[in-house]
Amino acid sequence: MTNIKYVCRFRSVTGEVRDVVVELSAHETADVLRHHREGLAAGAPGGPLERGYAHHRAAKMVPAGFVPLFGEDRRVN
Repeated sequence: MTNIKYVCRFRSVTGEVRDVVVELSAHETADVLRHHREGLAAGAPGGPLERGYAHHRAAKMVPAGFVPLFGEDRRVN
């Protein structure tokens, strides 16, 4: 199975920036691949489904007060 990893960027109200690297779980990856197989746009590489999963995981790894910079995430493999 393919590993899907993302670097998600967050910023605090003071301007501090943090990058968090996350890897989607096997279940999340399978869901993304299923959507892709079924021709659903959400499952495309770099699509909203995998990015949503990545940001959900990454948000748990930053302190309160940090907000996601959705446009600055990137897939890494």
